Amino acid sequence: MCVQNAIESTWLRGEIGEVMGKILVVVMVLLLLLSLSCSLLQGIMFVVANPTYEELQEFLEEDTTDSNKYIPGEYVCLHFAAHLDNNAEEKGLRCGFVFLKHSSPNGGVYGHFMNCFQTTDRGLVYINPETDREVNVEIGKKYHGGITQEIVIIW
Repeated sequence: MCVQNAIESTWLRGEIGEVMGKILVVVMVLLLLLSLSCSLLQGIMFVVANPTYEELQEFLEEDTTDSNKYIPGEYVCLHFAAHLDNNAEEKGLRCGFVFLKHSSPNGGVYGHFMNCFQTTDRGLVYINPETDREVNVEIGKKYHGGITQEIVIIW
């Protein structure tokens, strides 16, 4: 009803007013949907925090992601990284999803997925989720059979 009143007001009359009115309706519907989804998700949202290095090590010891079987074309580095990320967030640990772009020795380009944690006492720590091992990743350095060209972290 209030949207209809806004559309009919004098400053929204004419073609521009019709367009503005439609935009207003869309915005109000989006705000309503956002409000509803926030209410519905409130009970299942995770509160995550950066761990200490010791908390990270304890989590990795408990987590079983590294015991999953690597299956080419079915369960690969992407799946390991997503699994570890989800498990970390369920435990309240903020975990980054990392994509590495590498150049191969034959001139090709390929990618690899892993995780990272911004620890409160040791800074950024990269973890290979297939082994739970801490790894050193730097642009221009060799890792995973190639030279790392790009590192993308999604928090």
